[in-house]
Amino acid sequence: MPACRGRRRRGAAAGTRRGAAPRAARFADLGGILLATLGAALCAAQLVGCASSLRVGASADPLAILDPGALAYVRLTGEAARAFVPHLLPPSRAASLEPLLARTRSLAAGVGPADSFGAALVGDYAFGKASLMLGNGGDWKRNGNTYVDRLTGLRVAIPGPDLVVTGSGDLEPLVARAKTPGPSPLPPRLEALSGKQVLIIAPHPFDGLASAMLGEPLEVPVLSFVIAADAEESARQGEATYLATVAFAMRDAEAARIYRPILRLAWYAIARGLFAEGAERGLAADFTLDGDLFVAHGVELTASAMANAMARLSEDSSFR
Repeated sequence: MPACRGRRRRGAAAGTRRGAAPRAARFADLGGILLATLGAALCAAQLVGCASSLRVGASADPLAILDPGALAYVRLTGEAARAFVPHLLPPSRAASLEPLLARTRSLAAGVGPADSFGAALVGDYAFGKASLMLGNGGDWKRNGNTYVDRLTGLRVAIPGPDLVVTGSGDLEPLVARAKTPGPSPLPPRLEALSGKQVLIIAPHPFDGLASAMLGEPLEVPVLSFVIAADAEESARQGEATYLATVAFAMRDAEAARIYRPILRLAWYAIARGLFAEGAERGLAADFTLDGDLFVAHGVELTASAMANAMARLSEDSSFR
């Protein structure tokens, strides 16, 4: 089957010369990953009929498919993805994602060192051939059951009708974990948050995330930093508000108690770095000790503040 080709993409891939080294980092933001994935998913749709009949099921957690060594993860329900895309991309580009997002039940992306990333989308991706007529602006070549963007090196595959995987490197490990999912990066202690519409997880955050924001490394025994949020059900007019739980999962209860003052100061720096002008509400978070957790519930965050956090985690090289 011939590769799908189109006009050279403007924006994320603009300025890349043919023959230049591919740079998957150009899609290191969540919106860019989604936009590129749509183009490749439309191209790779015909693979569904001839590829393996892998089915992950409607309840599959895409987080369990990703590389367990990522520095940060974002997981969105389909509803949350459809809500956040307008905040991550210009309107015209966001509109081009509608065919993909309408079919998505959940998605997760993980970012790692040296601009590496991987993503998994769970939904209904049995696109008809008519979908291939959509202008996706990509320039793809087929490599086995994978499509590779000639300009960026982005790889996308549809190993079954309910799963899309994409990343900056070999996709076989993602497909293997889809067959035999690994543990979720969400700490077992916080399993109750797994049903939230938005999950942001940074394992061992002081190894990179907090030190980048605070300007120097800190030896703080934080096992994981988690933001878990649902859209607030309210008749209030204006921008949507999310009610979040923010948690630092510590090595043990004693560490949570000892490092409590440092964690509170660290939260002020992290909130300003993640949420930018939307940090004011986050700074009002009321943290308490709960065993090995330093946690705040009911933190109000605007949709744009949440979107800014996702973009900042994935696009800023200082986090890697």
